[in-house]
Amino acid sequence: MISDRVERVTLLLVSSFINGMNVGGYFMPCDDMASKAMRPSTTLNEIVDAI
Repeated sequence: MISDRVERVTLLLVSSFINGMNVGGYFMPCDDMASKAMRPSTTLNEIVDAI
């Protein structure tokens, strides 16, 4: 159900903002680490990738 997915995605996004993310450096971040940090929700990633 969409409402369940919205709640799950919202919780994941909010928790990623609260907790700091290690991206391997400020000026030259690691691409893999930065990509994971920018897309913390697998549910949202699946929705975006399907578009």
